[in-house]
Amino acid sequence: MKIAVYCVSDENYIKPSIVALKSFKVTNPEVDLFIVSDAVDKVEKRVKKTLLDENIKILDPKFRGKFKKSQKWPEEVFWVLGIPEILYEKGYDYSITIDADILCKKNMNLKNLTKNIAFIGAIKDELELGQMLNDKEFLNKEYGLKTADYKMESPNTGFVIYNNKYCHENKIFEKHCNLFDNIENKNSIQNVFADQGLLGLLIKVYNLSFYQLDRSYNFMVHEYDAYKYINSDIKFIHYTSGMKPWHSLKLGYIRRNPTLYYFRRDWNKFVDEYTEFNRDLTYKDEKDKKNEYKIKDILDIPLRSLVMNVWLPFWIKKHERRGNL
Repeated sequence: MKIAVYCVSDENYIKPSIVALKSFKVTNPEVDLFIVSDAVDKVEKRVKKTLLDENIKILDPKFRGKFKKSQKWPEEVFWVLGIPEILYEKGYDYSITIDADILCKKNMNLKNLTKNIAFIGAIKDELELGQMLNDKEFLNKEYGLKTADYKMESPNTGFVIYNNKYCHENKIFEKHCNLFDNIENKNSIQNVFADQGLLGLLIKVYNLSFYQLDRSYNFMVHEYDAYKYINSDIKFIHYTSGMKPWHSLKLGYIRRNPTLYYFRRDWNKFVDEYTEFNRDLTYKDEKDKKNEYKIKDILDIPLRSLVMNVWLPFWIKKHERRGNL
């Protein structure tokens, strides 16, 4: 069985995509890695060498222009669903798409996991389908959707496993494109929450299979109850906030959710040990930041104690009173 793992990226996200893909390879060495992009020529030669050194293949699907009318979202986000069929033609049985702001921490036992995937496997998103689709009057008329349909649990696209053969045989990308074109032509695509909303709608309209994975496969750090999962068996950390782990520490984000601070340490440790990048994604031999990080890590000890032992308990009590937890 052959499995490919890929990130879809523009030139700005190729470096974090390398980190995300490498973390998958370190923990699941049987997979092959791809970056899906038509922008690799825009990055510096050093990054291209890193892709080569890490055996990350470049896949340009030639999709540029298929979704050009969407002004709200970068058109690359809609490419994701076309890649499994391309990878099927390359001999891959399953494909896994991950966001660039993900860190893989555990072996997935992919041989057993993929047995359950008829079409896709993913965790359910915190939003129901109806919360990702605003123009319900149009959708009701066009696709015969009812109020109950919008209560459907919809997949989060940060981590998705695809059955490539099923996608190929059922022409999933063609259905995806037709759905996009029809919605866009009726001036309603702005009311769909990116690839995630379109995938949920695709599942509902065509009655497709959605195998729900447990939360450990796509653990989103921004959620209010994330603190409950400290020291738990998390397979993937998904850094779903405006403060990505390669960004400078922003105390405003920590104030709103202290667990963001806790989980960024995992990303720092992986980058330090397994990559040629600094934590800000510059190259280590371009900027020697070892001493800077040593100082920051020493200062991190009292700050971590303050955040986790003082601010976090206060934060929990505050949100329990508000009914958020």
